[in-house]
Amino acid sequence: MVFSLVTILSVSPLLWSPNDPNGQIEVISSGKFKIKGQSNIAPFECEFQPYSSTDTLSIGYTKEAKPCYYFHNAITELDIAAFDCGNRVMNNDFCEMLHQEQHPRLKIQLKDATISTDNNGGSATITIGIAGLEKDYNLPFEWHQQDGKYQVLATIHLDIKDFELIPPQKLIGLLKVRNEITVEVEYEIRPLVFE
Repeated sequence: MVFSLVTILSVSPLLWSPNDPNGQIEVISSGKFKIKGQSNIAPFECEFQPYSSTDTLSIGYTKEAKPCYYFHNAITELDIAAFDCGNRVMNNDFCEMLHQEQHPRLKIQLKDATISTDNNGGSATITIGIAGLEKDYNLPFEWHQQDGKYQVLATIHLDIKDFELIPPQKLIGLLKVRNEITVEVEYEIRPLVFE
């Protein structure tokens, strides 16, 4: 099962009480996970397209002050081959840049989240693993509730050099991809079971 890290963090203060450390949520199929970048000629966008139906996810957390939630086993693995960059050549370049043959999945672990009900925002500590290397990041996000579902939006900016990746170059080096990429996440979730 593949799902978004932000799905996990969004439900914690909204759907469970501090005495209910476990629950289940449904990840709705309309979610989006995009990686955007820029070359010296044009922008590019690669979108993760895993869903043909909904997935169910069980997670646990511990509530602390502020309110801060510490998550257990909140790990997402995204198949790199499931990203669509618009054409086969770009898909191949994307997979090659991320060393897909040696490391076929992009790993994301949610460690903790601080959530505000005042402004529908918050921030999370996440670990991103690409090509066998892992780095910690602070991820700001926003959430909205409608019709019993929660929409979660987040954007993070990364430097691919942090993961020792080499940007692709084409046309004898005339086409170069910049080191900075943007990851955008948008998912809808719905609570199912609480223990």
